[in-house]
Amino acid sequence: MKKGISPLISWILLFGFAVSMGTGISIWIINEMETINIGGPGPETYCKDVRLSINEVCRAADNKTINFNVTNTGNFKIWRYTVGRETTTIPEQWCLDLYAGPSTQGLEPGLSDQFNLSIAGDMSPIIGTDSMIYKECYDVDLNISSDVVNKVNIISWIKIDDEVMYCPDQKLEITSSNPDLNTAC
Repeated sequence: MKKGISPLISWILLFGFAVSMGTGISIWIINEMETINIGGPGPETYCKDVRLSINEVCRAADNKTINFNVTNTGNFKIWRYTVGRETTTIPEQWCLDLYAGPSTQGLEPGLSDQFNLSIAGDMSPIIGTDSMIYKECYDVDLNISSDVVNKVNIISWIKIDDEVMYCPDQKLEITSSNPDLNTAC
C-alpha cells in the first residue's frame, strides 16, 4: 500500500508546485508589462531634454512690448512657444507663437531667438466650438502701457517623428525679481 500512495503524493506535490510557480510568474509578467510603454516614449521622456535660457529681456522704449532674446540650451529643436504674461492690472493670459527661431523651421539647439510680447494687449482666448483657441502672439494689439510686468512664462513645443509635443514642465519663468523685465532697452 505504501508503494501506491507514494507516487500519487509526489505527483500531487509536483502539480501543486508547478501551478504555484506558474501563478507567481504570471503575476510578475503582468506587473512588468504594465510598466512597459509599447507605443514608445511619451512627451515627458523627450521634454526632460528641452531647455530655454534667457539671454536678455527688456521693455521696449515705446512701452508697448517686452523684448526677449532666448537660447535653446536643450537637445531638441524647439518648434513654437506658448507665452504667458501677467501684469499689475491684467491676470495671466497666454498666446501662441507659431514659429520659434529665425524661420519657420524651428530653433536648433545652441541657437538664439528674439521675439516681442505685447505688454497690455488682450490675449484672452477665442472661444471656439470645441475648445479655447489661443491667439497668436503676433495678432495681439500693441497698446501703450505703464503696467509693471509681474511674470512671463515661455513654454516650448518640440516635434518628434511629426508629432508636436507641449513641454509645460520645462517652462522658462521670468518674474519681476529680474530687474531687466521692466527696464527700458
